[in-house]
Amino acid sequence: MKRSLILLSFAFLSSKIYSQNIFPVKLNNCKTERFCLDCGDVKAGYDEKEFQIINSRLNSSFTLKGVSGGIKLQVLVDSKGKACVLSHTDQSNNIITQKIIDELNNFKSWKPAITNGNVEEKTSITVTFLIKDNTIKGQVERVDMNAFKKSFDEPKKPEIFNKKYNYKNENLNNYKITVWNSKNSNLPNNMTDHIAIDRNELIWLTVDEGLVKFDGNTFINSEQNITDKGKFFGYYELESDNNNIKWVHGKDNIYSFNDKEWTKYDPKVIGIDGAYEIINNAKTGEVFFCSDEGLTIFKDGKWSNINKDKVNALPSNRVSFAKRDSKNRIWIGTFSGSIMIDENGKAIVLKIRTQY
Repeated sequence: MKRSLILLSFAFLSSKIYSQNIFPVKLNNCKTERFCLDCGDVKAGYDEKEFQIINSRLNSSFTLKGVSGGIKLQVLVDSKGKACVLSHTDQSNNIITQKIIDELNNFKSWKPAITNGNVEEKTSITVTFLIKDNTIKGQVERVDMNAFKKSFDEPKKPEIFNKKYNYKNENLNNYKITVWNSKNSNLPNNMTDHIAIDRNELIWLTVDEGLVKFDGNTFINSEQNITDKGKFFGYYELESDNNNIKWVHGKDNIYSFNDKEWTKYDPKVIGIDGAYEIINNAKTGEVFFCSDEGLTIFKDGKWSNINKDKVNALPSNRVSFAKRDSKNRIWIGTFSGSIMIDENGKAIVLKIRTQY
């Protein structure tokens, strides 16, 4: 009997697209937790006058006669106006490229992106440097969001980094592979970020600014209906728990849906207004919410929280992932390190041991 494997078009959340490295040469000197791609009502950029100093310094550092070409760099700008080059297009690692990277990393006059009056934590922008007529000049190149989203209608083959290993799946012939997209079904678009499967084997997924469920034949709009959407309403996280409750991080709120009605949770009551991840612990019936406020736990209708005020060993309140294991231990990963809380409530800091 052949089993069905559902393949959906995975991409990024569109109106505020979350992404990773967009150019082939990837650098490892940036802290790349969640960031958005050229987002904001006010886009990230730089002080024009100060940036001209970079152009002048580059022109005085090199003899550019007879040289032509260009390079694109992905620059990560944070809320404090600091930046880091995340990736670029120059696979030759030319000395000019290295100088440009140093200049951008050390530049102090970046301006963060702003959305609805709030500064974006981290934003990726593209800076292009062109060498023409013996002169080098850099400037921001804005992302064409419509073209970017359209590119996912025809996804490229995955990039394989390990060229020596022969990847094979001996069970592949046991599956019938079906692809649904916006062209061959009523899927609203191909921009999906999260998928959850509930106890009825319905598939729930976020699509652009919407939420849909899939019954095997039809994609059904299932967005929350108790909060006005306004200019933009995004769905960022999604999970289904033991009681078949669907949990969603919508814009500035946590929501739940019991297949009949939606519930919105007051951030002042539960202590959070969003989550990096929502994780169901099937064995204990707990739902974990990982956020900037620590680890928030929902169980049997009650909310509790693990944060630095309660567990001093927690490296940071910015929890990116957590899970309870079969021995009743909680493993917590933060943006500043990880800990394990054992079955007796003792917190153990996890350290990477390096051998020389």
